[in-house]
Formats: sequence, structure tokens, C-alpha cells
Amino acid sequence: MKQTYSNFKAQRSSFLTLPPAGAYVARIENVNVIDPTDRNPRTVIELILDITEGEYAHRYKDVFDEQKNRFGDANYRGSFRITVPTDDDADEDNWVKRKFENSMWCIEQSNSGYEWDWEEKKLKKLTVGISVRNRIYDYNGKTRTTVEIGRLEVAQDVRDGKVKPMPDRDQRNKDNSPSTEVGGFTAVDDETPWG
Repeated sequence: MKQTYSNFKAQRSSFLTLPPAGAYVARIENVNVIDPTDRNPRTVIELILDITEGEYAHRYKDVFDEQKNRFGDANYRGSFRITVPTDDDADEDNWVKRKFENSMWCIEQSNSGYEWDWEEKKLKKLTVGISVRNRIYDYNGKTRTTVEIGRLEVAQDVRDGKVKPMPDRDQRNKDNSPSTEVGGFTAVDDETPWG
């Protein structure tokens, strides 16, 4: 056989993996506001996060960079979406308000002196705890598992080991469309999602 490329070197391939289910301290690297659509009639705040402490520090960015270099495009997996509540008195609005208020409370408690003032860009570079859980789903007839950010936590509670693991999110035999309330995969068109 003729050699088809130069600088050949036999070596084991390795891929970075996403962090396992657990609690981590993270930083909000960027914030996006997603306007209402036919599919989701509410405004959503999307936080682009990366782990800042411990063994998995910078893992979301590192996985994104590795996938972008290897495959030419990538999905940033360290995102968390928060639906912005309204005063429309819909049945689910109380639940949406509780989740929104809890998320903002976790950010406030993690950043001394910060108070939520409806200026979403001020969230950038703030610290917060995240709880990562397993998501189990069916794809092409096979059961798959990945991880997603399930909720925000107080950063000091994560450091102190006070955060209990979230249960797995089992989506087998269910609609696998992305939720607006949990972390998921965010397709990124530009070079980096963290601006």
C-alpha cells in the first residue's frame, strides 16, 4: 500500500467526556434571551455555563472545543434554560414562577451583593452551583444516556457537599424534544457560545 499522508503516528484516540451526574460550581459565561415561538410561547433566559472548580473545571468548554476541532461543528452542552414567568395566571405559571425565583435566588446567594434586577446581561461572569443529572432516552431503537444541567444550586452548598443528587430524567418512549426548563444541547452557529 502506498502511504497516503505524512506524519503518520500510531496512537490511541481519546475523547473528553462530559462531567458525570453530580453537583459543581460553575460560572455564567454568557446569557442569551430566546424570544417566544410557536413551540414555546414564553421568553426564555439561556445561561451558558462552565464548571470552574474541581476535577471537571472547564469541561464543557473543553468538550466543545475538542468536538469543534475534530468534527468542524459542535453542540455546547453546558446550557441551562429558565422560562421567564408572566402574570397570565395560567395553571403552570405558579410552577414557572417558583423555578424562576429559585434560580435567581441561587444566583443571588452565590454572589454576595448581587440582586436580580431584570437586567439579564448582568448575570454574565457570576458564580452559581449546578446540579447535573443523567438523561435516559431512546434514539434509533437504542437506549442512550447523556447528562444535562437539571437545576441551579447555591455555590457554597455545592462546596460544602450539601446538594443531594437529582434523580435521572427518564425520557424513554416519550417525546424527545428539548425542554425549556432544563439544560440541554444548544446548537452553536458562531465560533464560541460564551461571547
